[in-house]
Amino acid sequence: MGQADVSFAINRPGQYRVLFSNKIDLGALDGAVTTDGATALALLVDTVAILRVQGDGRDAFFVAVQVHTWIHGIVDLVGTHPNVDWPTSDTLLEGLSAALDLDRAC
Repeated sequence: MGQADVSFAINRPGQYRVLFSNKIDLGALDGAVTTDGATALALLVDTVAILRVQGDGRDAFFVAVQVHTWIHGIVDLVGTHPNVDWPTSDTLLEGLSAALDLDRAC
């Protein structure tokens, strides 16, 4: 999912900026999925919950927010500073997965 997000942002920077520069209604975030934004966030939370090892004690919503902000940080930095010799997006995403300990359940 992260690679798809990064690829979309790199290949369609204008569309990505428009998509994420506008306020997106995420609903009440109380578990009731009522908007496209809430649906996308719920999918990320569900995916994070699947990747976590049972009983590790972390809140799937909180970890999903960490993933979301980390990916957008990668996209923003790579997109706004293209002359920096950044590691590849795969390497950055692998670092995200390792740092948040999401790959041990795969």
